[in-house]
Amino acid sequence: MDVTRVVDLEEVIITDALARRPTRDPDHRAESAALRELARATARDPGAVPEILVRLARQLCQAGTAGLSLLDRDERGEEVFRWVALAGALAHAVGGTVPRGFSPCGTCLDRGSPQLYARPARHFTDLAPADIVEGLVLPFVGEQGPLGTIWVVAHDEGRRFDAEDVRLLTSLGDVAAAVHERGRVQERAEAALAVRDRFLSIVSHDLRNLLSVVLMNSVMLVRHAAGAGQPEVMRWAERTRAASDQMSRLVHALLDSAAIEAGRLELARERVDAAALLREAAAGVEPLAAPRRVALLVPPAAGADVVVDADPGRLRQVLDNLLTNAIKHSPPGGTVTLDLAGRPEEVVVSVRDEGPGIDPEQVPRLFERFAPGRQGGHGLGLWICRELVEAHGGRIGVETLAGAGSTFHVALPRRAG
Repeated sequence: MDVTRVVDLEEVIITDALARRPTRDPDHRAESAALRELARATARDPGAVPEILVRLARQLCQAGTAGLSLLDRDERGEEVFRWVALAGALAHAVGGTVPRGFSPCGTCLDRGSPQLYARPARHFTDLAPADIVEGLVLPFVGEQGPLGTIWVVAHDEGRRFDAEDVRLLTSLGDVAAAVHERGRVQERAEAALAVRDRFLSIVSHDLRNLLSVVLMNSVMLVRHAAGAGQPEVMRWAERTRAASDQMSRLVHALLDSAAIEAGRLELARERVDAAALLREAAAGVEPLAAPRRVALLVPPAAGADVVVDADPGRLRQVLDNLLTNAIKHSPPGGTVTLDLAGRPEEVVVSVRDEGPGIDPEQVPRLFERFAPGRQGGHGLGLWICRELVEAHGGRIGVETLAGAGSTFHVALPRRAG
């Protein structure tokens, strides 16, 4: 179209005509089908929603072109509208931009309502090559404010938009705006998680180095105090060692939590003798059990040759957590019993204590993240255990009775052959 005269903005805006024009009857069946398709895309592939949106808008409004323009900034930092999705005659222009301050989209957002334009290139000269007879532009708005615009244009004289087109675009735009907002929130959340993970990685590395020094020196101090007959110093050193050990467990729990949440949990599977691993775990927690006068009972049945396909380090981590908890919740002079049962399809490890049991109201949430422990705690240990066991294809559960102790069961698939 040859634009020979630049006219005033009010000459191209004919929004009042929407109220005067006859409105065609709604096609609810077509609209419902379009909304269902948009909803499916939302669940299946949110990134495809803009393209599906403009295709559906063009079909429902019988337009020559439909588009989604989002607010952005160009290389000079100036605010523009970027054509992120186009369907129809102008589809080749996807990715292009128009100035925020001199475009039908900008005027629409400035006025905060749908705007109808007649031959808009007479005023907005950047549109001159597009040969637009009419353009209907609606604000595309999220919870935090305008995101851009959704629009349809006609390229021939036989198509005129009406109030039904406004209603259809509003319906489609509301759904798409919600998806876009959710995507932006998810992006911000992922960026925040990445920063957090990097922070945890750096800090935990430094903490582990410092804790190693503290632990080593506290152990040496305990030995020195015992040899020098200094019981008070020995008690202080032992408390320091215990606190350092607890802090080390917390650091590792935070790192595991971040890895699980980010989907970065990896297992180095190999052939594992479950009975041997059980005995190693029991020996590892003996220094914790001895001062509390808690006996560790590993029955002869645990010596059977039962093999699982597992990551020995991660499986040992699960057993250490369960055994440590069992020892802490057992009374002085009590017994923690380990058992191993080899079934045709699975191997079941059990850890039973003689503690006070678990409040029935806590049991359903016991393996959830940040669930309160039996005696406080950070609420990560049993959640990490569950994630590790399930990553092996197994399951974890508990049986408890008030005043009669608790038994934790870990079932793992048995290695074939």
